[in-house]
Amino acid sequence: MRAAVLRAVLIESWRRPGRQLLIGLVVAVATAFAAASLLLTDSARSAIVRELAGTPPSVALVVTAPATAGAPSVAQAPVIGEEPPPGVSAAVAQRVQRTPGVAAVAGFGAGGVLLSAPGAPGDGEPWTAMSVVDGPLSRFPVVAGRLPTGFDEAAVSEDTARRRGLQPGATVTLSGADGRAIPFTVTGVATVRLQAVNTVLLRPDMLTRMTGADPTQLDVLLAPGASPSDVGPRLAAAVGGAAVVTDAVSVRAAELSSAFGSLEGIFAALAVFGGTAVLAAALTTSCVYATVAAGRRRTVLLLRRVGADRGQLLRALLVDAASTGLAAGLLGVGLSLLLVDGVRLAIRQLLGQDLPAPPVPPGLMAACVVGATLVTVAAAVGSAMRASGEHPAAADEGSEPVRSPLWTTLRLVAAGALGAGAAAAVVLAAGTADPTVALALVSGAGVAAFGAVVSAGPVLLPGVAWLLGTALSPIIGMSGRLAVRSTRNAPNRASTTAAALVLASLLLAVVLVGLESMSSSVQDRIESKFPADVTAVAAGQQALPADLPQRIAALPEAGQVALVQSATMRSGEASMDLTAVDTAAFPALCDGATDAGSLADLAPGTVALDRAQAAAWGVGLGDPLTFDVPGAPVELRVVAVYRSSGVLGPMTVHPTDLPRIVPDPPTSRQLLVDPDGGADVEALRTAVSTAVAADPGVLVQVPADLRSELSGTMDLTRGVAFGLIAATVLVAVCGVAVALALAVRERHRESTTLRALGLTPAQAVASIGVESTLLGLAGVVIGTGLGVLFGVLAVAVLQERAVVPVGTLLLSAVALVAVAALAGTLPAVAAARRRPIPTAD
Repeated sequence: MRAAVLRAVLIESWRRPGRQLLIGLVVAVATAFAAASLLLTDSARSAIVRELAGTPPSVALVVTAPATAGAPSVAQAPVIGEEPPPGVSAAVAQRVQRTPGVAAVAGFGAGGVLLSAPGAPGDGEPWTAMSVVDGPLSRFPVVAGRLPTGFDEAAVSEDTARRRGLQPGATVTLSGADGRAIPFTVTGVATVRLQAVNTVLLRPDMLTRMTGADPTQLDVLLAPGASPSDVGPRLAAAVGGAAVVTDAVSVRAAELSSAFGSLEGIFAALAVFGGTAVLAAALTTSCVYATVAAGRRRTVLLLRRVGADRGQLLRALLVDAASTGLAAGLLGVGLSLLLVDGVRLAIRQLLGQDLPAPPVPPGLMAACVVGATLVTVAAAVGSAMRASGEHPAAADEGSEPVRSPLWTTLRLVAAGALGAGAAAAVVLAAGTADPTVALALVSGAGVAAFGAVVSAGPVLLPGVAWLLGTALSPIIGMSGRLAVRSTRNAPNRASTTAAALVLASLLLAVVLVGLESMSSSVQDRIESKFPADVTAVAAGQQALPADLPQRIAALPEAGQVALVQSATMRSGEASMDLTAVDTAAFPALCDGATDAGSLADLAPGTVALDRAQAAAWGVGLGDPLTFDVPGAPVELRVVAVYRSSGVLGPMTVHPTDLPRIVPDPPTSRQLLVDPDGGADVEALRTAVSTAVAADPGVLVQVPADLRSELSGTMDLTRGVAFGLIAATVLVAVCGVAVALALAVRERHRESTTLRALGLTPAQAVASIGVESTLLGLAGVVIGTGLGVLFGVLAVAVLQERAVVPVGTLLLSAVALVAVAALAGTLPAVAAARRRPIPTAD
């Protein structure tokens, strides 16, 4: 009997292949969405690390001198005449190389050299020199030619090659600490990231000879099978107090923070989105699978009537679900690889950048297939248990079982409990410092809120559809009235159908709000860190020449010019650095990220604080700050709270207020310069370099190149985000369309009944189409509202400013409603063609 029941269930299932294929399609798309999201988020993280961190990904451990431990290796190199930082001696490097488990060691250092080109503009121009090695420990991808191997060879960065017109085979002459000019043959052009000055790459021994400094860090590659936890203690014992051993992950995190500020929010968002995608895929599968429960119910009850017991039926139904989930899961994993390749190809074609190919762990792919199978089985359990537990005589009743008032009350109580849990999770997230944990709590709150909507669905969703139908009754007419009555007469069916729309619109709204907010935040950070296209900075500890602002402003290529002064305010043993700048003279300073107010309001008598300083002092926008200085106290009003900036210190005042609160004379360390409307950045850099050629303590940088580089990296990450949105839209549209199509396919009896009551085929189609549209509106209104709410909360716990893309959200909502209307109408057209009373053959 057991085999006969299983055979009957499978035959009945595949007797209607359209239904089975639709269910499998949703499971496959959901699996592809989950797997592709995990792979793409990992690829985005790798892209950020590759572009912004200096230490190569292959490095497992880093050895640094005690005095420089924790300093990122992408820091600006010292210039000629400045004491180099302490490095790692050759003796320590030999001890590291001899340590068991170490496969290779490469020293990395940077120093200042001077370009020697007598009679040419920019003679004596300071360049940054960096050490370079080939192989797995190489930091600099080669664009043309090769890396240097001889003592008289060098490579240059892409920007340097462009500015100076250098190609492999050219010659550059550089002078180092001893002042002796040495010619080098350019062997190649390489990508050197996050360097605002011309950069040359030399062999490590030549860099030491030119700068007189030992490498600032040793990059350690481990032997196959060795782990940092095993080799790290051995290295620490080998070097003793002469050096510090650090895990490379921590070093790369410090480099990322130095280059761009905190990226914890972005990494947390990527990590949590990957997990949320898996959960969303599971919920989508559950919502869709539940729509066929009513159609399978009659078959199950008939099998009970002919003698099948509940256990046999339950096992047969779960085997049927497992086979569907397994086949669809395998298909979904294959689709995920195609989706990832498609995103990478689109980024390459549209942005001209290469997204790293993510590793494809067999364990992850197997887990996705197993997960698809288990989720499909879990989605079938509830409906299978309910159907197999009903009395066989129920097969003669209507298509939807009647629920007792107690059952409805229990669902509403459960909805209230889930809603309270969601609120508690949000409150807990607001007080959590770890962004990943906080974001996970908000995600959990969103899932709980969705669960509350599903639990209250038979009351909530048909009720919202009824309200919308009542409001639109003058437009939708008799078909609309029939549709509204249908949703209220079959609340379980209506809520199950609308739940897929709630989930789709919720997930899409969260992703859109998060992407828009994080994109805006990233752009603000870049503008804040690099507000000027060209800067002249004081090398070492000396100040800029007093007449430099006037000289630069007189250049025909120069547009806006602003001097940034710095000073130290002391109170007892405590001290704080502050800056002074006239933001009106350089409006680009106002484009950076601010939490409150505007830097454009910085005028005499006012002050601006960064976020950390404002929090430490407990002040906000509009609050007064009183400074006790000799004579009368000085009161300044807070007009802006900004995020950490590459130019501004913890506190910024107008230049006229600086001598009022700091008696010591300020130091002019940085001059911001933007090109005139008719000049480009390269022409401005050349003009400024020529103007400061006689000032050896002035270094000309081009932050515009760094801004472009960081923007390119963020565009790469944004491209991944758009790929995730595309996957989200795909799973949302597929889930909604299939859920509604299945729901309508299971309602042939209702369609023929409407025809028997005298409705024309067009009226029957319109009734079901309007019902699908009303349920779509109800689901989208609730889902989009929840999505915007939890998207804003997710951004808030990351301490970013939320941006709601109203236009995009409205467009996506309209699209989902249109999909709902279309998915409900098309199957209804086929059903309405049937004769009201079938004739016998």
